[in-house]
Amino acid sequence: MEAETALIEKVLSGKLDNINEALFPIDAAAGTVAGISVSSLAGAIKSDKWCDHQTAELKDDPGYKTDAIFLVAYYSNNGFSKEQPTANIRRLGILHVTGIDWGVYNNSNFGSTRVTYNCYWQKYDYDYSKL
Repeated sequence: MEAETALIEKVLSGKLDNINEALFPIDAAAGTVAGISVSSLAGAIKSDKWCDHQTAELKDDPGYKTDAIFLVAYYSNNGFSKEQPTANIRRLGILHVTGIDWGVYNNSNFGSTRVTYNCYWQKYDYDYSKL
């Protein structure tokens, strides 16, 4: 099973208890976080890894159920490095978008869009000495 699928299932089932070095180990040589390629973190809302099962149509209906999962990496002031994409990660988070109401099905007011989400965030900065 892909690491992305396992994480998605854990989030959707409410079994994500913690975000820390033990559960989300960083492998700098492989460029992964918990076995997930850092390059897949840049996936779009219709990503086949993170949320294609729900967002294939992106309907403009009130209360449209999305269930899009995003693994978020917060970097230090040194930022993202193409050569070592895991090097400057300070904290990790999960963004679970549960619904999107684009708000344009009856009018053209794009400012009425609403996004419903849950956010899980690592409490302390990543401790690379624990790797």
